[in-house]
Amino acid sequence: MTHEWRPLDLRRADSRPRDGELVALKLMPAGSRARSFDRTQYDIGFFRPDGMTKSPKLWWLGAHGVDDPIRMKKHMHLLHSVFFSGSHS
Repeated sequence: MTHEWRPLDLRRADSRPRDGELVALKLMPAGSRARSFDRTQYDIGFFRPDGMTKSPKLWWLGAHGVDDPIRMKKHMHLLHSVFFSGSHS
């Protein structure tokens, strides 16, 4: 089974994965890290809005823990593929 990898764009709600969708991330080092740390990593999880504030900020809840996708994009090229749409309440 093959999956389509697309660049992760969190700027618009209609271009990012929906809350509760099981997503695979493909993390590829960017910039100077690409030269010194040339290893693609994968993570599986989902995005959730910040529950502490009313802001539209999203957090990545993956197999390797919770992370800020904006911070991740500063160091990695992020591609995503949606595997399952459902609720993770």
